[in-house]
Amino acid sequence: MVNVISEFFMTTFWKWLLIDVLGFIQNYGWRVILLTVAIKLILSPLDFFNRKKTADNARIMEKMQPELDKLSKQFANNPSELYKRRSALYKKYGYGMFSSCISAIVTLFVFITLIWGYTGTSQVLNDQRYEKLHEVYTTYVQSVDDQQKIDQANATNDEWIEFQISLLSDSQKEGKTDQEIIKALEQKLGFSGIEKGDNIFTLDNIDSSDQKLRQYEEVTKYIAQKLVYEEYETHGKDSFLWIKNIWRPDTWHNPIHSQAEFYTLTKSSEDAKADYNTVMAVIQYKYKGQWNGYLVLVILSVGLNILNTYMSMRQQKANADPTQQGAMGSTKILMFVMPFMIAMFALSQTSAFTLYMTVNSLMTLLINLISIGILKIMDKRRQEKESPYRRRVIK
Repeated sequence: MVNVISEFFMTTFWKWLLIDVLGFIQNYGWRVILLTVAIKLILSPLDFFNRKKTADNARIMEKMQPELDKLSKQFANNPSELYKRRSALYKKYGYGMFSSCISAIVTLFVFITLIWGYTGTSQVLNDQRYEKLHEVYTTYVQSVDDQQKIDQANATNDEWIEFQISLLSDSQKEGKTDQEIIKALEQKLGFSGIEKGDNIFTLDNIDSSDQKLRQYEEVTKYIAQKLVYEEYETHGKDSFLWIKNIWRPDTWHNPIHSQAEFYTLTKSSEDAKADYNTVMAVIQYKYKGQWNGYLVLVILSVGLNILNTYMSMRQQKANADPTQQGAMGSTKILMFVMPFMIAMFALSQTSAFTLYMTVNSLMTLLINLISIGILKIMDKRRQEKESPYRRRVIK
């Protein structure tokens, strides 16, 4: 049953929320923020209950401590009986040893399923986006009227040559004459007779000359690749603030997936006539050497995690519950271990997931501060109620 629920959240639920339910929001970054805030607000009562129960346990433990010490001395040589008596005492006073586990389990469940949820969403959206770009490419190459393509190829021929030359290595261009550079370009593309000019293609010569046909086909591909780039810039990008592609890490990674990364991510089949590199050539060129982000979310997610862990340690110390000493030790360990784990997730997962971790940590901090304030007010009222010197209403 647990596996079925986990599988549902990892493969269906989060993707449904992000893609369909929040579809009225155009930018996926804002969808992630809204979803994160909603999740945190829904879970905040559980989080508040956990904090209240921890504070209550500390007060109960203070009351029970003399009896616990007495039991420890009385049954020092009988551990099983000591355990029974302690359990009975905990039940009598309403001390909950495992109340904090519920919040931790739910939080961990959400975190783990969301990792897969965002990965699955990334797979679906990258596949859908590429299908549209692939369609733009193939529609032009296969469906546009031949004479129209010839006219556009003549107008774009010199631009295509300059683009192809820009892809050559420096050693293939430095100190070389224009003719030598053209020869290097012919070797790279695998055919000879590349010719500059605005009106070198006709219906007759692309039918009768293999050289002209090859050059015409390459120019036509380039025009289709430019249309793909325009489509990507207009409708295909999932950018957010400084991040160029929210489905890539907020790091030095290139915003555009390589062919190997794309096929591994989407598990889609390759088109032999128009593979990923062919369709995405101009996009890859335009984004060559660019960083997807500037590590802002990585730094924020790690910093906020450290701050929240530090606050949790202070709260545990303030409660002064002897049974929580082990938990305090665990929290100290987490304060050193968790930042590395968070950094690992932030550097390897999508910016969308790192944005979730950042907003979630920020919400945790705010809810922490609000909860502390509310609990202080509740504690003050409780103390006033229990005080023998509180004011009495005289009728």
